Amino acid sequence: MKIFISYAREDIKIAKKLYYDLKEEGLKPFLDVIDMLPGEKWELAIQKAIKSSKYVIILISPNSVIKKGFIQKEISYSIDLLEQFPDSEIFIIPVRLDDCEPTRQELQELHWADLFPSYDEGLRKILCAIKDRKSENSNVKVNTTNIRLLQNDIIGLKSSSNKKTKTKYIYFLSLIFFLSITTYTIFLHYSPKKDLTVMSNKQPQISSLINEEEINSNNTSLKQFLDQLEKGDRAVVIGSFDEKQNAIQKKEYVDKEYPGIFFSNSVNPLHQKLLNKYGVGVYPFKNHWRLYLGELYSYDSATLLKEKVRELGIARDTFVSDSILEND
Repeated sequence: MKIFISYAREDIKIAKKLYYDLKEEGLKPFLDVIDMLPGEKWELAIQKAIKSSKYVIILISPNSVIKKGFIQKEISYSIDLLEQFPDSEIFIIPVRLDDCEPTRQELQELHWADLFPSYDEGLRKILCAIKDRKSENSNVKVNTTNIRLLQNDIIGLKSSSNKKTKTKYIYFLSLIFFLSITTYTIFLHYSPKKDLTVMSNKQPQISSLINEEEINSNNTSLKQFLDQLEKGDRAVVIGSFDEKQNAIQKKEYVDKEYPGIFFSNSVNPLHQKLLNKYGVGVYPFKNHWRLYLGELYSYDSATLLKEKVRELGIARDTFVSDSILEND
């Protein structure tokens, strides 16, 4: 039973906790940062995951209520699917993380579960809402029982079998077991010994060469892609971070994987102003810090670069901005 979890990026910690708790219950939750594959187109993959889910859990917090961007798309798409369900059937399960209310009228009409002040009580209510789980588990038990009965019929060990048949069968199994052990012992004794140390030393070298070739190829392709983009006044922005140091760490990680995506040799006056004031690739926005890639582009080129960033799996929360110095 697939269960899609929709959340704001700031609530990732509790989203992951809920993900693993549902897994322990034998369910199949879906969380983008865990279940999406590198290279997947984010919006298409998310829509496919929601559509194939039995339930959609929407985590409601002050972050998700005011946040613009992809979480609102997830909520809108889920609400559109909800209209296809009978009123008596549960599809969307709103779950509050704090004392706040959803802004969407469709969510206000649904009864929600609270993961505060007691997380365990909220989890219990979520599991109760997933009412089909019990019936599915009982079907599995019935099928297992049928299989065991069928096995008993095949091997002739039913209670109605006579002692003579059982004795012959046990003797036959013992003979097979003895022959198997003997054959395996002979094989181990006479088979040539391989130098496992040499093999283990060689394998990482081959693997590292392959990875290095792939990285060089990707970086060359990315540089060619960047060189073809048209300059302008739009920035491609990544995420929002509570502290500048977190933004710098993300920037250093991305720059290590994709050298040159942040660069400081631009002659654009706005780019130089950002560079002189905050450093390469980072700038403040309201109460958060954001990353911007190494140049300012036209709208069309910025849109292409935004999609490229998502395709490479660099960041989900990537968008085009024309107000990069709004705080100044």
